Amino acid sequence: MRKALIALGIAGFLGVLIVYILYNFSPYDNAKLVDMASIFGVPNAIELTDNINNLIDYGLIFSLIDPKLFYILLVLSFVFTLSFVSGVHMLIDKLFYKKFYEEPKTWPALRRGLLVYIILLSLVLFRLIGVLSILNALSILVMGVIAEVLLIKFTKKS
Repeated sequence: MRKALIALGIAGFLGVLIVYILYNFSPYDNAKLVDMASIFGVPNAIELTDNINNLIDYGLIFSLIDPKLFYILLVLSFVFTLSFVSGVHMLIDKLFYKKFYEEPKTWPALRRGLLVYIILLSLVLFRLIGVLSILNALSILVMGVIAEVLLIKFTKKS
């Protein structure tokens, strides 16, 4: 139970940190934003950010994103997703499947947290490059489920 609460505490702290970063720092590189505004014929960079969906559809959003902030958010979201999913998994495992003195299984919780992160990252990146469709999203989810089933099958002790 203690591991689950620690993981959820870490996830809560990182969630607050991610929200703080997103509200207080611009994800765009200002110099590139001004250059892109001149290319599109928009008078200022603020109007360009209003049309952000057009940039995503054209696949140009990565040319505007500040790489340092993007990598920081990538690492923070990885640790957040891993700790949140693992914490919830261990909490459910402890409350419903284990006896009072048994510890929840940590490895399957971390594995599923990593799998959820890979699925979410794939969906976000597909959206940012403008190729996300229902079929792509479903195929990513199905591949994740197949990977989990195969991992369970091959790591199961006989």
